[in-house]
Amino acid sequence: MSKTGHLEDIDHFLALHLGLDNETGKVIAAYERPLSNAKLDVTFIGEGAHAGKAPNQGRNALQAATTAIQNVYAIPRHEDGATRINVGQVYSPNAQNVIAEEAQMRVEVRGETADLNEYMLAKVHRIIEHAAGMHDVECETALYGKTTTFQSDSSLVDIVVQAANSVEDVEMVVDREDLGASEDASYLINEVQKNGGKATYVGIGASNPYGHHTSRFDIDEDALPLGVNVLSKTIRQL
Repeated sequence: MSKTGHLEDIDHFLALHLGLDNETGKVIAAYERPLSNAKLDVTFIGEGAHAGKAPNQGRNALQAATTAIQNVYAIPRHEDGATRINVGQVYSPNAQNVIAEEAQMRVEVRGETADLNEYMLAKVHRIIEHAAGMHDVECETALYGKTTTFQSDSSLVDIVVQAANSVEDVEMVVDREDLGASEDASYLINEVQKNGGKATYVGIGASNPYGHHTSRFDIDEDALPLGVNVLSKTIRQL
């Protein structure tokens, strides 16, 4: 969407996120500086063989994957800022008595800046390549997602602060807070700002009983009308 013409003449852009461990009644006028992010699909391709009768004839793709997993978590942190690594999915459709001929995994890296993100991504590619070489298998990688970072515009942040303070059920308003996670709205925000518009990323507390990205995630639905009121009052002031 950021590559289309939809954002060419936008004067003001408001993105929004619920929750993030903030209580209902709290509003953050500008979440900003999210970690840059890259998501990678990895496939190791080996050769199947009978694990008992002829293990020497196989080339173990799953062993290459586990070697890569162990080593990507050992990538050194960087002096210039925060970095992250996670292997969230591993899959090998294989019987227990067969040398695995294919293994797949999904990896993500993050960095406080785009350069740090690229540092992590380059290290992951190197480790994957050499893990495949160690176990005499081939590997394929495909980037399936990427984000960047942003900062919000002060003039728009100030208007959100004023609007939020005028909403009856808002108990606390914070000007700015680091997002800490990653966000694909970063591309939309950057595009609006590049074209001369103003943008911010608003946080609406929602008293999450459990963390985000867990099977027990939930929100306090009283946060929904509160968020609508904050946005509508912001729009009226604009």
